[in-house]
Amino acid sequence: MAVLCWVLFLLLKLCSFSYGSFLPDTERVALLQLKGILENPSSLAKWSTQTDFCALPPTPALAVTCEGGYVTHLQIVGSRASSRGKNRNGMLSSSFSLESLVVHVSSFSRLKVLQLSFLGLWGPLPSKLGRLSYLESLNMSSNFIWGVLPNRLMSLQSLQVLALDDNMLNGSLPQKWSSLPKLASLSLASNKIQGQISSSFFSQLPYLQRVNLDENLLSGRVPISLSNATNLQSLSLSGNQLSGNLPDLSGLHNLMALNLQDNQLGPAFPLLSPQLLYLALGKNKLQGPIPSSMIRLRHLQQLDLSSNLLSGVLPPTFFSLASIKYLNVARNRLSGSLPLNLTLASSVKMIDLSFNLLTGRLPAQMAALMERDAIRIQWNCFSTSLQPQNPFTFCQNAALASGIDPQITAPQKDGSGGSRIGILAGITGGVLAIALTSLFLLFLLIYRKRSRSGTSPKSMGGGTCMGNKSVCVSSELLANARYISKTLKLGTLGLPQFRMFSMDELYKATDYFRDSSLIGEGSRGKVYKGQLDDGSLVAINCLRKEKVHSVKKVKARIERLAKFRHQHLVSLLGYNLVFESIGANQEGDVQVYLVYEYVSNRTLQARLAGKGADGFGWLQRLRTIIGAAKGIHYLHSGLVPGIFDNDIKISNILLDQNLVAKVSDFGLAFPLDAAGDVDGRSQITNSLSPAESYRKKLLDKKDVYNFGVVLLEVLVGRPLTSRSDGGNGKTKLMESFMAEQGSRLEAIDPKILGGCNMESLETVLEITVKCLSEDMFGRPSMEDVLWNLQYALQVQDSSNGGSQEDFGDGLYPSDVHAVKGRKNLASVGKIANEDVGKPSSPNADFFR
Repeated sequence: MAVLCWVLFLLLKLCSFSYGSFLPDTERVALLQLKGILENPSSLAKWSTQTDFCALPPTPALAVTCEGGYVTHLQIVGSRASSRGKNRNGMLSSSFSLESLVVHVSSFSRLKVLQLSFLGLWGPLPSKLGRLSYLESLNMSSNFIWGVLPNRLMSLQSLQVLALDDNMLNGSLPQKWSSLPKLASLSLASNKIQGQISSSFFSQLPYLQRVNLDENLLSGRVPISLSNATNLQSLSLSGNQLSGNLPDLSGLHNLMALNLQDNQLGPAFPLLSPQLLYLALGKNKLQGPIPSSMIRLRHLQQLDLSSNLLSGVLPPTFFSLASIKYLNVARNRLSGSLPLNLTLASSVKMIDLSFNLLTGRLPAQMAALMERDAIRIQWNCFSTSLQPQNPFTFCQNAALASGIDPQITAPQKDGSGGSRIGILAGITGGVLAIALTSLFLLFLLIYRKRSRSGTSPKSMGGGTCMGNKSVCVSSELLANARYISKTLKLGTLGLPQFRMFSMDELYKATDYFRDSSLIGEGSRGKVYKGQLDDGSLVAINCLRKEKVHSVKKVKARIERLAKFRHQHLVSLLGYNLVFESIGANQEGDVQVYLVYEYVSNRTLQARLAGKGADGFGWLQRLRTIIGAAKGIHYLHSGLVPGIFDNDIKISNILLDQNLVAKVSDFGLAFPLDAAGDVDGRSQITNSLSPAESYRKKLLDKKDVYNFGVVLLEVLVGRPLTSRSDGGNGKTKLMESFMAEQGSRLEAIDPKILGGCNMESLETVLEITVKCLSEDMFGRPSMEDVLWNLQYALQVQDSSNGGSQEDFGDGLYPSDVHAVKGRKNLASVGKIANEDVGKPSSPNADFFR
């Protein structure tokens, strides 16, 4: 009996132990060794040889699950910083080995779920992960893992969840995903993965439900196989470089969340799934009207279409979507007025219509939203004083200039249609005035052409204007009807019209080009300061002699440069040509004198070198580089074709007496009689050949890169090269600035750090990095650069309590690269700062 009792006692004792006590020794040892390998994270602090691992209660930081005597779930979440903060202090020590960690983890032969996040893991992802043949979920997000995804990872046929967000993975996405037939969730956001998404990506993964590839370097088109991803519920590809039109998504009846903002998608508006709850297409290149089919999205709760090129009238049904809560169509070209009886859905919490071309009175229901600061309408042309507005004519002219039918109705006075009649009369009168002006100019052109018919060949240097001080405009400037309005406005900058100067005038202005008049010398020649008979000051650029083959092309090119008059360009006032050895075939040497307006306040480079009160603060630097960017943007797009490869450098940005920036020496990078678009007429139709189009893009991006160098010099407050560094300073500083490690703030001029808004500074830093990208086609356009700089200025002005600047001179952004995908402009008017971003901020639950 005593023996039987003893046996029963032993059985009861054994039953009191957890089944986890019988873990294989290899797995118990591997768990204990993890503590040391991970350098003692706080969640493992209590582990010891006495720990019953399978009986540990799960917490958010630690969970160990055992089944059948084996560890099947291992989830450890640390507290270290990740790669997103660009701070290497979060990394484990140099003795850590990710390879060794994976070898230990592979000891868990039945492991199904593995999570190792925020633990400071670093190194390339080991291919030995392929040993975990039972693995269903792998999550190693928020670490410092780099390199490419190993092919061995594709052999995990049971894998359903793969999450490697917030690391430093690079290379391209694998081409073959069919080895992961059960994969339902893929998340690789916030890495550096580049290249295109395979055309068969979605067809290889039939059970895919969730994809998150945000904030990478993906390019090309979204694959058409997406149309067949019928199980997909959430797709997020924001913050990449994807382009082109989207495939048809109307058949994806399970798709509830779509985030494609901050790419270059378009121009066509996509066909969408009717089940969408969240849609973010902001900061792309969508064009045309918003389709009326949007009313079918009856489940839609959040919609962001901001910062595109959408135009036309907003469909009234757009505001009555049954479930809509947040609606953002800011920064487009939407025009027309809203119906006064407009009906809003009862679920609406926030609407953003700012920075469009909308006019008329605000509907009553929208006015009611004003009372709880739930609507933004600033910088349209609404007849309200509740938020800042543009004048009515701004919206009308901007819509017409954009080539769209504005469908604008002027604000009507109560009880009278006088305003509408006045506008019709004004338009009629304007058309008649333009017609009469055109007839007069045509008559003048014919008369002058006849008067030139008897001109001697020796007078080819200046035609009827040679040696004449009187104002004259070339026939080629007047011949193109596209430029008539520009020609009539040449005097609007307070400068004389373009003309031919005689050599006697130039000699007298410079005292025969005495050395005391010399104010600069560059690669193209010397610059002299001169004073004309009327007392006005000019700068005369005496170019080095050139061998030319066509005098006509030289004159045409110079006269084309004269067309580019802008507040932020040094205006060309005239010229003179001195020919040598001109033969019957028009070949020979030519000495060119270009007469520019005189800009009195030194160069930007010299201004930055000033000390004390002579130096620049952040706000003044912002306004200066914005002025220069406006000038360059006008060179690219002010006339067709534009002028590119403009020798952009900090010493060619001048400042006038009011510290207004002016770009000089533009259009002189090529020989003056170079073949191509010299007269501005041959390519008016924009019918560029592929070679010409490619060349234009190259030159465009060269200007952007050179302007990025200027931005960097403005940020650091000094030239990028100096004698002390042997001429290598530019390379060293740019390499350290572009590198991911370290803080770029360390290189910033201390003079501006104390007085600048950090968001404003970071915006300029980001666009500078993009401008300096080694990938030429990864650089932004000058329009994108300008909009980011103006955003930075607005943020700075807001922090200083300033007022709205002249935002964009009527331009509209095609793609704003540096501003984060979930960030709106700082508020103005009645909008509170803490509300900024609400309409376009995605609900994180949609992407979990």
